[in-house]
Amino acid sequence: MSILKTILTLVFCVTSFTIKAQTINTDRPSQTFSTLNLQKGQFQVETGVQRSVLRFSPIDSRQPGTYVSQSSKWDIPNVALRWGLSDFLELRFATQHAIITDTYTHPNDSISPMSNPWDFGSPEFGVKFKFLHLEEKNIHGGMVMHVGLPSSESNIGSDKSYFFYALNFSYPIGEKSSLAHTVQLSQIDDTEMFKFTAMYSKELTENTQLFFEFYRDIVPKGKGITSSYFDLGLTHRLTDKLQLDWHYGHGLNQSFNMMGLGFSSLISQ
Repeated sequence: MSILKTILTLVFCVTSFTIKAQTINTDRPSQTFSTLNLQKGQFQVETGVQRSVLRFSPIDSRQPGTYVSQSSKWDIPNVALRWGLSDFLELRFATQHAIITDTYTHPNDSISPMSNPWDFGSPEFGVKFKFLHLEEKNIHGGMVMHVGLPSSESNIGSDKSYFFYALNFSYPIGEKSSLAHTVQLSQIDDTEMFKFTAMYSKELTENTQLFFEFYRDIVPKGKGITSSYFDLGLTHRLTDKLQLDWHYGHGLNQSFNMMGLGFSSLISQ
């Protein structure tokens, strides 16, 4: 309850400074980036709370003596800050603060809390710009580039610098429906990972939108690792400057699930 009160307090504090009427667009809560940029002088906060559980079984866990591991954590909060430099370019900052609540390494082991559960992710700095804007056809294209700084004391961050860049496209498939895609490349040292997403979104009401998304992570090095997921969620715009969201995700070829709540608030100059 105290976490919920804190989030609501932040919502009211942030929105009390809004001045101009603008329509909010966010990158939350899907894996697919929005193709729209903030306008010049706008500043936006996107944050939320997420609970996730990953269970890894390299050997058949139905057999006695096999190795199984599980990790559960809260992201409290994950944060993205966006600042519009022009109508085509924005600066970005992102990070997360996680609490790893429990872990175990065998089906017969009792769940034990982590000795140091608090952890910060690697801070990321980046830019986002749009290169395609066909307003009459509602077709858009954008690019996001981030650089992550080393976080040697972090369990969820990286102890080395890394980068990613993503191409993003969106186009309508009906009066109130659209498709969006992200093609992303991430690299740490000589290890590369590709992410491919496809997201269907539909406007349920003037202020409420439903989305369903499929995404896949591919690590081609060695024998290659492919992980597939889906997620779905709702976004609801309370005002032109405040949006709430809910999402749920599940692994298709591994035991993974997540659920989260969040909000985004637009501040105009």
